[in-house]
Amino acid sequence: MTISDPGPGVGRRRAQLAERRRRTRRGVVAGLVALVVLAGGVGAATLVLRARAAGTPADDGGVDAVDAAVDVCTESSLKVVATPDVSPVVTRLAEQLRAGEGEAGCAAVAVEARGSAEIAEALAEGWDESEFGARPDVWIPSSSAFVELVRASPDATGVLPGGAGASVARSPTVLGMPRPLAEALGWPGSQLGWNDVLDLVGEPEGWAARGHPEWGPFRFGLSDPASSAAGLHALLSIGAARTGVWTDALSGAGLADVEVRRTLLTLDRSVAQRSASVNQQLLALRQAGREGRGLTFLSALPLAERDVWRYNQGALTPGGPSEGPPATPLVALYPPEGGLSFDYPFQVLAGADERRAGALLDLLLSDDAQRRFQEDGFRDAANRPGDVLAAATEGLRPERAGAEVPVPAGDAVRTALGSWRAVSQRGVTLNVIDVSGSMKDLVPGTQERILDLAARSARVSLELYREDSIVGLWQFSTELPGCPQDGDFCELVPLGPMGEDLGGATRRDRMAAALNGLQPTNDTALYDTILAAYDTVQAAHRPDELSTVIVFTDGRSDGDQLTLDALLTALRERADPARPVQLGLIAYGGAVDRPALEAIVGLTGGEVFTPATVEEIDEVFLRALTGV
Repeated sequence: MTISDPGPGVGRRRAQLAERRRRTRRGVVAGLVALVVLAGGVGAATLVLRARAAGTPADDGGVDAVDAAVDVCTESSLKVVATPDVSPVVTRLAEQLRAGEGEAGCAAVAVEARGSAEIAEALAEGWDESEFGARPDVWIPSSSAFVELVRASPDATGVLPGGAGASVARSPTVLGMPRPLAEALGWPGSQLGWNDVLDLVGEPEGWAARGHPEWGPFRFGLSDPASSAAGLHALLSIGAARTGVWTDALSGAGLADVEVRRTLLTLDRSVAQRSASVNQQLLALRQAGREGRGLTFLSALPLAERDVWRYNQGALTPGGPSEGPPATPLVALYPPEGGLSFDYPFQVLAGADERRAGALLDLLLSDDAQRRFQEDGFRDAANRPGDVLAAATEGLRPERAGAEVPVPAGDAVRTALGSWRAVSQRGVTLNVIDVSGSMKDLVPGTQERILDLAARSARVSLELYREDSIVGLWQFSTELPGCPQDGDFCELVPLGPMGEDLGGATRRDRMAAALNGLQPTNDTALYDTILAAYDTVQAAHRPDELSTVIVFTDGRSDGDQLTLDALLTALRERADPARPVQLGLIAYGGAVDRPALEAIVGLTGGEVFTPATVEEIDEVFLRALTGV
């Protein structure tokens, strides 16, 4: 099972992931996937692991402070997979221990640097040894959020023993911003919060509203939440901060909140710089700085406090060489609402030798080891910054970090990622509005027609699409003048990029104008229209993106050429895993044929929405868009 809820085409996506992993293994690049080699330059690191006696102080040298209370020398190896951020520190500690003890034939510790999301997905899917090799004994990811994702997977039952892993280091999630831009917002006297980010990205005048039109729009960068802890932390933090509730804002119930859904869509539309990782963004920012466009390339991005320190030192990859400080440093803005931290949990997996794993954990938590993490820009396991961060006054204010927020439960993280995937991968959406006679009925308790409310909700949703989203608008009834198939349906605005100019107005504006002009008439050719819309969107499908038909209807067929059975047969024949089309059927009124609608979405994927109140109509449009 994948980390996020699988949708149409998931088998093909898994095959693509498997092929990508195979290519990665064939073309391993040093520094990205590094197998720590310490024994004579060949093989795994050979260490003497001894549990440190309680209360034993660590000397500066480190080796003599590791007490021989528990001898765990064996001939087997302890396989450790760690995020590339901390693996260099673990490597250096291992090297010093090996040089100090010099004992041959003791336990080998193989430390491999691999991305946290990749390992989380492999564990969540049951760990395929034919693809990944032997399962690790210890996993040190960048964030406990990845551990919670694994716990939430039924396929990973029994992989993780109960209880959270102890952190070996920490680094708060911050907002990095080029210093001149931060100063324009009042830094260092003021900080930027998660809610402030949403306000800034929504500012139509961009930096001109702050007196700097030369910087252009506020360009927010976000690394992919599915593969990057920084992106995942930002997604969870922004969603929770928007509601003011940390504990359940991103649970399944919290995601039903219309404001959380709207926030996800607004955030996605506002991201100007996307990448798989923070490192990619920092490399691109450094290059933009060399070309003199660093202040217009990126305004802010979520990342670890340590990444700001590392960037300002000139280190462009974890553990890599420095090319000197950048001309324009980053500053770290600490959101006052708080947020999730990179907490690097030491997670022992099922089947590991717990005594030997415990000895390694004791080693990493020793005073000397903790100082080494601090010297590499991390905070220690107790969240205390070391002298390196305290002395790095260029851009860092460690004392300003907001409250550290607990990681939500795995099902909440999983739901948030599923929602984000649906939002960010949305490629083609066709909005189809029923204009049959029943749509002129008044909504109970109001003086508005059902059609007026449907058009209003559709207009509101137009602001939530990205400029590159492929969107179109149809109306349907029967005997509509000039429309195909005996007037069953009419294309009001053809599918195309939302931001495209259509004769002096954008597609967004053309759709809004068309929605204002809808008038109810005649009967409901629901089945004919669904099939035609399905065919149109399937033909426009874009690889690896979600294609959707959203239909607002009175919910019952009374003017179709097709029968329900004929429609279902046609949908079965058209089903194509390479070009999936999902239906969102929003049915309002007292004559909804829900069993028929459920049968339709049962073949295509999607959901039937039956709002009971005026307030729910806006919400179900957002639910249909976000796919959750």
